[in-house]
Formats: sequence, structure tokens, C-alpha cells
Amino acid sequence: MNLEELRARHGEVFEITSGDITIYCVRPSRAAFMRYVARVQDRQKLLAACEDLVRDCAVHPTGQELEQLFERWPGATLTLAVKLAELAGAAEEARVKAL
Repeated sequence: MNLEELRARHGEVFEITSGDITIYCVRPSRAAFMRYVARVQDRQKLLAACEDLVRDCAVHPTGQELEQLFERWPGATLTLAVKLAELAGAAEEARVKAL
């Protein structure tokens, strides 16, 4: 994995670490984030929604290597998805100001 190549190919790249897992990803697109929000509300689909968001955004590792990480540390996908949601602006605090 070459970080400069990832940047050249994808633009802005972020590193997210959860326990023993490190992924390099791009900020979630609007469509990817909307799919995640729609599915994450169903407890039966929570883990699948998180895995899909990570798959949508991961630029390294991808494919089988990413799937092996999901198998070994299935709970880490929850943490990774939360951080990706923050990159999409979900953690931003809103301010209200009377005008």
C-alpha cells in the first residue's frame, strides 16, 4: 500500500484505526451515507449496514483482505462505521442563533 498512490487515485484519504485494524478510506458519499442511515435503524441489519459503509469507503484494504478483517474482528466494523459517519458530518454540532 502506497499512500501517495491512494491520494493520487482517490484525493483526500483518511486513516481510521480500531483496535488492531487500520483502514484507509475516503469520506462517505451522500448515496453511501443515505444507504447506511436507512439500514442502520433496523437492528437486524445493523452489522451489515456498518460493513457496507466500510466497504463503500475503504480504499485499503479492499476485497478479500477487508472481508478477512470483518471475519476476525466483526465488532470493529461498528467503530469504523461510526468514524465514517463522523467524516460525513454526523458528529458535527449544530448551533442555533437568533437573528
